[in-house]
Amino acid sequence: SKYDDLENWLHHEDLWPRGDLKPPDPKKAFYKALRKVRKPKSPSQYKEMARTVGLRSCEDPAFREFKSTLQAWFPVRTDGG
Repeated sequence: SKYDDLENWLHHEDLWPRGDLKPPDPKKAFYKALRKVRKPKSPSQYKEMARTVGLRSCEDPAFREFKSTLQAWFPVRTDGG
């Protein structure tokens, strides 16, 4: 798959250590991948990532704590208000 190809390439470029859930510097990995395929940065790429990348299964401890804090501050209301 394209994802596996990208992941393997990032491993080869020392941008994503094997066994890690994500690259340590995702921004650097993203920009290097764009340069590799000769695509300019554009807002539409960020929009596409936001649309396709799920956050429910994110394992990053800092993000999970942030998400938990937001859920505590802004609980889902079931009373319609």
